[in-house]
Amino acid sequence: MCKIIKLSPIRGEFLDGQDIFGLGERVIYIIPDIDAKVIIKPGFLTDGASIPRFFWRIIGHPFECDILPAALLHDALYQTELFPRKVCDRVFRDYLKQRGFSWWRRTAVWLGVRLGGGFVWRGHTASGISASRELVAVS
Repeated sequence: MCKIIKLSPIRGEFLDGQDIFGLGERVIYIIPDIDAKVIIKPGFLTDGASIPRFFWRIIGHPFECDILPAALLHDALYQTELFPRKVCDRVFRDYLKQRGFSWWRRTAVWLGVRLGGGFVWRGHTASGISASRELVAVS
């Protein structure tokens, strides 16, 4: 299992009339298993956990406090494509486990990411990846 350390709180605000959260302060994660320090800068945008509205009552709201740290990290890893998609999804699943998600809940969220994430990954453009890398640094 991947151990993840989040070094700073998540602060920001929702964009007017949208389900998009704009990061207001830098957030740092350390992921020893992949030897990475991920720094997400202010201005980074996330849609939280991409959970279809139908499943919110079962799995939870995409911006719940317990899921947002994992969703933010996952979005940063996905948008920058600095790691293979499978690694990004494994880090997400492991972080959900580390945060105390039950087996069924983290598996449901992870399966949704694995099934739907390919469409997002294949839809990335070079300019979008480049813009994301301006807001996410990995060392």
